[in-house]
Amino acid sequence: MNDRTLLTVALVGRLTKDVEPVSIKDWRHMRSVISEIAGSEDAASDVSAWAKKNLAPEAAERVKERLSCLEEVLASSQELNAVGIVALTEFDDEYPSKWTERLGEIRAPLLFAAGNRALLNMESIGVVGSRDVDEPGREYAQELARTIAEGGFVLVSGGAKGVDREAMNAAFEAGGDSIGILSDSLEKACFSSGMADTLESGRVCLCSPFSPDAPFNVGNAMGRNKLIYAHSRATVVVSSASETGGTWAGAVEALKFGYCPVLVRDGDGVPLGNRRLIERGGIPLESAGELWEVLEREPTAPGSLF
Repeated sequence: MNDRTLLTVALVGRLTKDVEPVSIKDWRHMRSVISEIAGSEDAASDVSAWAKKNLAPEAAERVKERLSCLEEVLASSQELNAVGIVALTEFDDEYPSKWTERLGEIRAPLLFAAGNRALLNMESIGVVGSRDVDEPGREYAQELARTIAEGGFVLVSGGAKGVDREAMNAAFEAGGDSIGILSDSLEKACFSSGMADTLESGRVCLCSPFSPDAPFNVGNAMGRNKLIYAHSRATVVVSSASETGGTWAGAVEALKFGYCPVLVRDGDGVPLGNRRLIERGGIPLESAGELWEVLEREPTAPGSLF
């Protein structure tokens, strides 16, 4: 683990339980400093001195306290490494470059990952949807996943029950690659039945911007959603409730800020939320077979963050 990675994990990660991480607002002031200072003879002291000079007293004290836990953070990171979970930061080459390009200042500073991390910088297409998906939606998600696999793209989703897992499982069965960006415990997912063999296949990466043992909460799920959209050439919403739920909120946010083209399953019998998303600017996609045709005429980022 290099200096910048260790310092970042110590400051914004939750591997240390007794001291709260620095705020994201303070981190945004510090990220360029971490990049410059790391590698100095006493990087931690230099960072602490900078914080004392440039941050509010309470924030500077928190930085000092977090940096005093470097040995504990390093030990925890090594324990994670032993079970195949690696900490990546925005300074690392394996960190998803599209998050930096599309999210800018609001990108996640830290990512824990297991499996094939090379997938994190390969071209991907997102597939998202409700946990309680109906049979037509389930079949659509599976067919879409097979189409993405055959097209040579990585499928990226949230790893949740319902559309996410249906799509990821179908991609794997079709010989494709997939990324699951989780909002809850990465450790639990890695140790679930059969996952060790799946991760060793080289065709799956599971990752999370949250602590590897984080329980599920709505705030994490909402924060994770933007990462799926920002990671993808385009994201397909298979099934969404109307005006409520994480799938709806994530799609509306992506449409508003233009993280990527938002495609929405259309046709007879789709949920009301799908109709409403199309009315808000989502691009209708009646069948998985139309995916490539639609993408050919859509820019990478309709709202253009560049």
